[in-house]
Amino acid sequence: MYGIMCLSKEQRKQESRKGIIMGLLQDWREYAYGVEINSKAGKAIWDKYFKEEKAIYEQLLANPSDIVTGTVRELAEKYGMELNYMVGFLDGINESLKEPNPIEDMTADTVVKLDIDLEKLYYNMVEAKAEWLYELPQWNTLLSVERRKEIYREHIKSGNGAVIMPFLDDSTLIMIEEVRTPIEKSILAFPAGLIEEGEKPEEAAIRELEEETGYRAGTIEEMIYEYPAVGYSNEKVYIFKAKNLTKTQRHLDATEDIKVRKISIDELKELYKNGEIHSSAEIIAILSYFSNI
Repeated sequence: MYGIMCLSKEQRKQESRKGIIMGLLQDWREYAYGVEINSKAGKAIWDKYFKEEKAIYEQLLANPSDIVTGTVRELAEKYGMELNYMVGFLDGINESLKEPNPIEDMTADTVVKLDIDLEKLYYNMVEAKAEWLYELPQWNTLLSVERRKEIYREHIKSGNGAVIMPFLDDSTLIMIEEVRTPIEKSILAFPAGLIEEGEKPEEAAIRELEEETGYRAGTIEEMIYEYPAVGYSNEKVYIFKAKNLTKTQRHLDATEDIKVRKISIDELKELYKNGEIHSSAEIIAILSYFSNI
């Protein structure tokens, strides 16, 4: 889970270990990540940021040939943004520029340039799962539908995934509820995510479970795997069952608004029978579980 607008969890760990972030960028990250994301204060920060970020991209993508240049302070004034929020925006867009700006040591008077690599920007928006950005209507005139599909497929091909079916006890399991913008509805699902480089599938499953629900798996067992998009991708999704859970703490990204639900086995059966489970991985996990009990 990654941000065009914010760092991924792994990137934040790496930057923290480096200890080299200075000045305005350090101030922004301490401000934005120094509060619990799902707290009232955290939601206020990120709701404001995402709204202003979207407005800037609408303007930039409407005139992509115009290369915006100015000091950090001037860009903040130009787009009606507080200085620290503009620093956050510059942090987020930096990897999508043809020439990255010196964000680690920039000041309010540092001159920056927004010369955007459109394909890289679109890819990074997809990678960030920022549907509100990669589905902006401005993209219709910038990249063809086919090219956008190709970029999306490139992202899908970039890694395998892990899904975990966590049991609190023999009759109760944990699911998450999350709004999925492309289908414009909230869905029930099991914790899941991409397997990071150098990570084993079971390690990814355990990590995602703790990050998204605040539970750590004591034991884990692979149930089955699937290829969810064989028509255009070799992505493989491993599905696990976890037991002996212990309560820890969640670690959500700023883009995630996830509710944790306790669901009984009987409820799960009814949800499945009533067609209220919509993701292929969840359907396969449920069928695999009930076929083996």
